[in-house]
Amino acid sequence: MAIEGVNTAIPGRISLTYKYDASLKKAMPVSKKLIVVNGKAIERGTIGGMEGSDYIIILTPDEGVQKYGKIGALGLIEAKGPKITLIGIPSPHLPARHHHINRMMLFNINHKYFFKYYCCEVCLAINFKLAIAS
Repeated sequence: MAIEGVNTAIPGRISLTYKYDASLKKAMPVSKKLIVVNGKAIERGTIGGMEGSDYIIILTPDEGVQKYGKIGALGLIEAKGPKITLIGIPSPHLPARHHHINRMMLFNINHKYFFKYYCCEVCLAINFKLAIAS
């Protein structure tokens, strides 16, 4: 079963895809499903994934509501296992899924020129802030 924003290609491992949310001014997971690790709900936007689970169960919204009440209303991903390790959120300047860098920008700051390579608008904004700081 494919879930948008969730990569389960490696057995026992889940990786979340993040997207910049302009209203919150931070990256947030694309998937809105609740993640539950060994019965404990994980707050959305606090992990980048997990590895080492014995098994992963994906519940539909109806199953999520039956098992966890209102918090499972968007469906959920349930992982169980004694050796689960939570993975940190990917760095915004090194997004997890960039295949190549295909853009370049010339910055002119105080008559100094900087060439910066970037792959998306988030990386461009970060590079601009780094160029100003240097």
